[in-house]
Amino acid sequence: MRKRQTRPATAHRAADRTSACNVARLVLLAAAGLMLAGCLRPTGDFGRARPSFINDRILPVAGRQVVGLNREPQSSFPYTDEEEELRDLSWYLVAPAHGRDWIGMSAAELQRTEITVRADLRLAPERYSALLLSDRYRSSEARYRRIMDDAANDMAAIGGFFARAADVAAADEARLAAAMALPDIGVSELDDTHGRIAENERLVAWVTRAVWFRLYAYRYALDRLMIATPSASAEAVRDRLDALEAEIRAATGRPPMVITAEEPVDLMEIVRKA
Repeated sequence: MRKRQTRPATAHRAADRTSACNVARLVLLAAAGLMLAGCLRPTGDFGRARPSFINDRILPVAGRQVVGLNREPQSSFPYTDEEEELRDLSWYLVAPAHGRDWIGMSAAELQRTEITVRADLRLAPERYSALLLSDRYRSSEARYRRIMDDAANDMAAIGGFFARAADVAAADEARLAAAMALPDIGVSELDDTHGRIAENERLVAWVTRAVWFRLYAYRYALDRLMIATPSASAEAVRDRLDALEAEIRAATGRPPMVITAEEPVDLMEIVRKA
């Protein structure tokens, strides 16, 4: 009987290196395409992402390769209508609040397609303040109104996203129960089931971090505005941000994360625990 030959460990390592190189090439190609496209994902009504060939076709292919290489759970199942809407609703909240923050926008798009993992943990919330102060307005009051408007838009978006997230979570429970009840379910189907649940949970965790990140960015910007261009409008902005915090707390079920100049808190420590 002929002895079965096995691949030596060096061959496995070589295969892994080849796979990693192929993924790296694909990621570079995707990143180049993103740069050629202006690094921005088109945004439509209500902050939802518009369809884009590069963003919806090229980048997700690269992302699936990266996720596979990192051995993170993923799924080949088609999205349900609720899952599609959840992803549409998430874009406004994970994209940077300031439209000229192309670094944050590119990072969000690469994370959305899972080419990068939890890149939001490395972003600087101070960028919103810097860009706001660099904006040219006829009146210094316009910057205070901008924070007010951004916070109001966030409050409108948060409720819709987390309501849909609750629907998706309930559907995931039903999905898992249905899968576990099948005596003949295959390994691939079970992997896809757990993978889709993990994908949905990753998205909700990202948005949860993003909304706290935005609140911190607004409060940081308000503190800097009071130094650069003091105004009585600051009190109204603080009230709006307090309302935003209450909305975030109610939607996410998280404990209060009040970040003030009197009690500085490391935002990165907060979001890593989210």
